[in-house]
Amino acid sequence: MYRLYLLLGEEKINEGLRLLLCHHAWPQPPPTSLDLPEALYMVSDSTLHAGIDSLLKSVELRKWP
Repeated sequence: MYRLYLLLGEEKINEGLRLLLCHHAWPQPPPTSLDLPEALYMVSDSTLHAGIDSLLKSVELRKWP
C-alpha cells in the first residue's frame, strides 16, 4: 500500500476507495479483487495504469537468503 500511496497519493486512493464502496453498496453485488484496480483507474491518469497493474495484479516471488 505504501508504494501505491507514493504512486497515486492519499487523495486519489481515498477517491478510488470511495468510488468502489459507492458502486458496491447494498444491494449491488460485492466487489471482486479486480474492482479495486478498476476504481483506481477511473480516478488516476492513464500513464499510471501500468504502475497500478504491477502493484495490484501481479505476484512477485523472492528467494530468501
